Amino acid sequence: MSTEDIPNADLYLIFKASSIGTALQDTLDTLQVEGKIDPREADEIQFAFERAMAKRFQEFSNAKDKIELFLDGKLGMYRYCDNVWTLCVEDAVFSTKEGDALISSKDLRIVACEMPNTSASNSTQRRR
Repeated sequence: MSTEDIPNADLYLIFKASSIGTALQDTLDTLQVEGKIDPREADEIQFAFERAMAKRFQEFSNAKDKIELFLDGKLGMYRYCDNVWTLCVEDAVFSTKEGDALISSKDLRIVACEMPNTSASNSTQRRR
């Protein structure tokens, strides 16, 4: 199995570096060292994680009921490299339009990948 079996998998591989992805990898490494799972099983688990993340975010992006959230905090650092934005926000608070604080974090790191602009290519095709 490989991530090539997941549509747009390159967009979701970033989750390997997230805290949950790192914790999963550390746990899989420990289980392998202890002899409780073999490398093939660890790869299958990692692949299932990537597939589940891809599926969940695809479902989220297709949802009809969108939630509008606001982010407040101090932008400590930002970087754009290879179509990937990285934003580090200090004292971050996500809230709703009504002002209800939903999630807060002392240090928040946002990593976002740019999606290809399909509407521009569609409008170009229509003009021809």
